[in-house]
Amino acid sequence: MSGLLMLLITLILAFLYVVLDTIIYEKIEIERNIASGLALLVCVFIIVSGCLFGLDTYSLRLCYLIVGFVAIAIIAFCKFVKKRTYKFEPVAYKRSDLIAFIAVIIVGCLLTANKFGYNSMGSDDGVYAAKAIVMSEQTVRNQVDLQSLINGNATATAGILSNDNNVYPLVGFYKWADNHQGLIKPTQPALSTLSGYFHGLPTLPAVLSISYKIFGVEGIANVQSVFYIMSIALVFLTLRKNIKLSLYCSTCATLLFSLVPSAIWLSKGTLTENGLTTLFCYLLSQKSDKVYTKRFCT
Repeated sequence: MSGLLMLLITLILAFLYVVLDTIIYEKIEIERNIASGLALLVCVFIIVSGCLFGLDTYSLRLCYLIVGFVAIAIIAFCKFVKKRTYKFEPVAYKRSDLIAFIAVIIVGCLLTANKFGYNSMGSDDGVYAAKAIVMSEQTVRNQVDLQSLINGNATATAGILSNDNNVYPLVGFYKWADNHQGLIKPTQPALSTLSGYFHGLPTLPAVLSISYKIFGVEGIANVQSVFYIMSIALVFLTLRKNIKLSLYCSTCATLLFSLVPSAIWLSKGTLTENGLTTLFCYLLSQKSDKVYTKRFCT
């Protein structure tokens, strides 16, 4: 699947979830519909990818099919089973609010524009990126066979096997046959002497694999910019719409959030915390009234 086709399919999925969020919210408020719809898409993708890994049968294509089916099924259920007639209420915009919202988004874009690039194994971000590359190409099992990936290259094989410890020189990739720190007891036989598993949960690499398919190795962290911008948007909307702070206080507080050094740093690499921040901001943005309790991921 080419990067352009992957981008197109991703945009279609994003549109479906923005429509779904609008149906649940029952109001047309473009910035909230987009921010919450994208966050809802991320929630569903993480849940579906995690389930597929639990079944040991993950593939990016299958995950996309299920995520799209979930959105279409819920929209169809609301429309044809519930037979509800939706009268979407456009929310009146204040020009000053819209200008402030666009301004904080632009600031966020400028802060997250530059990326660290692809890091090697030996750090968590490098391991997640490497796993994302592996799982973007095929149906991925929890046991990964490096022998098939390196196509029997003798030099690479010798280099990997030169380490007698539990961990390969590819730090963060553990031998399948070994009981690593007493935590892993494989129930399946090793596929080869070079088979093993990557460190960490697989759901973030599943998300990163989308960015890799679209932008390549150098752009593998670009999806983190989307998370960062979504967090900024959700913080502003929570402060202004939910808590109903003044425009000045909402804008200043959101700018302070966007300028947190750790948030900027995380948006430039491939660690998990940035995505978790986005999901946390999404939950904070949900009110407790009847409209918001119908959202499916809270």
